[in-house]
Formats: sequence, structure tokens, C-alpha cells
Amino acid sequence: QQIQDRVNFDDIDRQKIWAKSDGYCAHCGKRIEFGGKATVDHFVPLSKGGVNMDYNMIMLCHDCNQTKGNLIYQPEGYLAYLHKEDLNKLSDYSTYYS
Repeated sequence: QQIQDRVNFDDIDRQKIWAKSDGYCAHCGKRIEFGGKATVDHFVPLSKGGVNMDYNMIMLCHDCNQTKGNLIYQPEGYLAYLHKEDLNKLSDYSTYYS
């Protein structure tokens, strides 16, 4: 598996990822202030072959990110607050890793 280097996301990238769930944690639905405790998460972790592409990035609250760690879940059952279009893209992508 190809492992990509971790990248630092600028505010424009973070804003796009944050907007995919309307400023809520994509898992638990907790409101996340932009620039606050919002964490950008690789849904399929880099350590498991994930990529630094938009479709693999979600915004999670700190607690959900810590709990998820480097696990891979079925997106449909885990990401209740992600927009449908983004969820479909992620589901198509993550099917390879399931």
C-alpha cells in the first residue's frame, strides 16, 4: 500500500471540509466552531493507505477523532451528519478498504 505524507490544510481547505457537514461533527452532530476544536480526519487513515483527497476528508470533533483513531468504519453507519453527495463519494472510495 502507498502511504502518503500527512499534509497541513490551509483555512480554505479546512472550510470546505467543515462545510461538508454544515459545521457539525460528521459523526456525533456536535456543533464545531470553525478554527476551534474542529479536527480534519482522514476517513481511511493514511496508515492504512488513505489519501489526502477531498473525498477522504471529514470534520470531526476532538472526542470523535480520538475515539475513531485509525479505524475504518462503514461510512453510511458512522457519518450521520455528512451531506449525502459527500457520503456517496466516500462510500464509493472506502468500499475498496472494507
